Amino acid sequence: MAMSLFHRHNTLPPKVSVCIPVYNTEPLLERCLKSFVAQDLEEKEAVIIVDASPGCDDKGRSAAEICRAVLKNPETGKPLAYTILEHNKNLGILETRRDAVMRARGQYIFVMDSDDFLAGTDCLSSLYALATEHDADIVNSTGMVFSDETDDATAQRRNYLVQRMQERLNACQTGLLEGSDIIEGYLVTQNHCGYLWGKLFRRELFVQALEKIPFTLCTMAEDYIFYFFITLFAKRYWGTDRRWYRYGIDTGISSHKQIDSLDRWVRVCSAASVFAVISQYLDDPDNVAGTGGIHAPISPQVINSIKSTCNFFVRNNLEQLEEQVVPELHDEAYSILEDFWGQDYVQTIQSLISTTK
Repeated sequence: MAMSLFHRHNTLPPKVSVCIPVYNTEPLLERCLKSFVAQDLEEKEAVIIVDASPGCDDKGRSAAEICRAVLKNPETGKPLAYTILEHNKNLGILETRRDAVMRARGQYIFVMDSDDFLAGTDCLSSLYALATEHDADIVNSTGMVFSDETDDATAQRRNYLVQRMQERLNACQTGLLEGSDIIEGYLVTQNHCGYLWGKLFRRELFVQALEKIPFTLCTMAEDYIFYFFITLFAKRYWGTDRRWYRYGIDTGISSHKQIDSLDRWVRVCSAASVFAVISQYLDDPDNVAGTGGIHAPISPQVINSIKSTCNFFVRNNLEQLEEQVVPELHDEAYSILEDFWGQDYVQTIQSLISTTK
């Protein structure tokens, strides 16, 4: 799985490990890494997993070359701890995040996407201070949405997507949540969103969540499964309304662009793998009841929220099939969709769509 590894470690473990998966975002990667380097928390490390990414930046550099150029001789002049790992086979975002977290040495994990960046210099130090002050397993902050796209033809839709995503980010419960109020807040009252980026996680909690997730090839909805298990086991959450994170849209696999290959379509449909894992966990009555005390009982409201979100993803895939998949691939794409979600389930959602039109 691993092709090459580069690293430089300091003697003491870092306070925060910033985990960055990379796939086909080379033109934007340097900006992301420089925003990490600029953070004023000295006890930090970058853990970067290049998931067999085929791209290069405008200088012709591969992702690994960009990482080494930025991190080996940082502009601050201070040596940085980092790990750079390249997969020789694309494993998807879920397994790439898992690889990064398991290789991280920090007390806390901070997740970044490689086409995003941090504004200011005090994001990591401030989140870490809040984590230690409030003994928090999760420290949540919010961010601002932006787009690097400049095409006038897509400006209206782009602005709509930016506004819609910003509304989601604005849901950020400040202050303390404890126990089952954390997962209820995430899935039922929706007082904060489930994106991993912008949050600081106690590493032990993240690893505990990973232990419940089997090897899964997935490129979509990976945040949903991670945050489901993280909030299931978390004891203390603290939220702040500070906006350090800058989230870019229209640059990755989740962007609203034409789908002209079955490989890309498989990636879009891979959200089904996330809900298959969660459903298997919920099929065990002992898990739902919280037997053994490893987490509180899972309420019917949480389960209903998961079912509703699952329905949303199937509906969204059907809409993407009609609006984004090129006509010559439509029939094959529909068969792939049924393979992922199940024929009966897809047809049920289709019927629901028809009755609401």
